[in-house]
Amino acid sequence: KAEATIEAKRMFEVFETGKPATKTKPWTVEKAVSEYLKHAKNRAEDPDARYSFNSLANQRIHLTKCSALVIDDLAIAKRNVRDIDVDFIEQDFWPTLKRSCNSSVTALNRFTAFRQMMFYCVKKKQIPSNPCSKADIETPKRQEIWERQVDRGVAKVSPENLQRILDHVAPEHQLKVLFALETGLRISEQVAIKIFDPKRVAEGGIDFKKNTVHVTRALKMGETYSGSYIGEPKSKSGRRVIPVDPHLSQMLKEYYMALPVKMKTEGWLFPTTHGTRGDSSNWRERILYKACRKGRSGA
Repeated sequence: KAEATIEAKRMFEVFETGKPATKTKPWTVEKAVSEYLKHAKNRAEDPDARYSFNSLANQRIHLTKCSALVIDDLAIAKRNVRDIDVDFIEQDFWPTLKRSCNSSVTALNRFTAFRQMMFYCVKKKQIPSNPCSKADIETPKRQEIWERQVDRGVAKVSPENLQRILDHVAPEHQLKVLFALETGLRISEQVAIKIFDPKRVAEGGIDFKKNTVHVTRALKMGETYSGSYIGEPKSKSGRRVIPVDPHLSQMLKEYYMALPVKMKTEGWLFPTTHGTRGDSSNWRERILYKACRKGRSGA
């Protein structure tokens, strides 16, 4: 039925346009994933698409995992997308995918990536409709799961634990951790904070006069680690103004004023010794995780 529908649409297009009929070579899932990821890469390179290289990397992982699934002794990658129907999604693909994942949320994320890839196949006239969208599958309630995870995580973040971590942070890095605790900024947002300049409002930054932080930028992942850059937040809600305790604001001001001139050339609040933007991975590994390990061991 699916093949007949495709053929009917193709012939109708020939009738309308007068163009000679061209036969479309069927895609395997492996081919479909490859073509979709090329399309996704182009989106990631478009600054107006609001689709990051980090999202591309996640989708590549999810689609690779989906393609590697084996059902009836045949890898998903080797199946033709035209052979994947609603029954196959409901009875074979989704149950197998769930069993292969550590959590139902991970399975849903992978299924979502696969569904988006199949939408691309519809766009490219490989299939008439998307079986993933028509499939009646029981998906996890993501919001409820996230809320439970947050509740468990918050329960671990007691004032005593935070103080224990802070006690094991090297003195030269303690303001970074205090700033994170005070503002709740993601590490990708904190490394992008500069000193606020009223003439360059779009860049945001910390305003020592008003004791506020204007969050308008965040670290964005490039296709490679070295290709990371500072860009706009993913959504409008990411742009916000956060109050800062006046005492902490004063401490940060005194710290910044005491920095060597070469460290202030680019205006970052927490620059490297060369004045360049801080490295979020180094902060995470060498400051936070290190202090957590020491605090856990009591060292």
